Amino acid sequence: MSEITPIEQSPGVNTEANDDIKLLDRVDRWVDERPVYKWGERNARKQIAKEIQKDIQGRGLQNPLTPESVAQRAKKFGEIPITVQLKDSQTKEDFYQILRMESGYLIAEERRTEDWSSDTNLISQARLGPQGQTELTLSFTGERFQKRDANPNILHSNRFPNATVKVFDTLVGSVEQTQKKQSTL
Repeated sequence: MSEITPIEQSPGVNTEANDDIKLLDRVDRWVDERPVYKWGERNARKQIAKEIQKDIQGRGLQNPLTPESVAQRAKKFGEIPITVQLKDSQTKEDFYQILRMESGYLIAEERRTEDWSSDTNLISQARLGPQGQTELTLSFTGERFQKRDANPNILHSNRFPNATVKVFDTLVGSVEQTQKKQSTL
């Protein structure tokens, strides 16, 4: 009986593709972290998730929104920085949405405190550079996110231009809406 020599096979696993699948799973859980009755918040997260998927598929910037158009919308506020205080609809904890400039970048972000000096309190951040550069952070820490493995854990990445523009636009819209509500009080 002749011995069959085994054919060595490489595992063929593309680690980047595997990491992308894991990221998309975490993003789906992040979307599902908001209950169905919080439709507006859940829908905003779904839209961001779709943009992350587009970015992973490498389709390039395919959004009717561009870094330039959303930057113009933010600049209509006039003088920045602008900070608005809100409450998380789940935990009722305070958090802050901030529009500001730093080193030529226009930044829309959510933080647990008003302190800009550290990333430890950063929840989400979309940075738009003067030449259309984008940088995204989505880092939802805390027990409920860890239990569900629902932290996208995207940190200062320029890999997600569509998602960055969507996050920026969503945060600017929220700041705009909050300011309107506060001016009518």
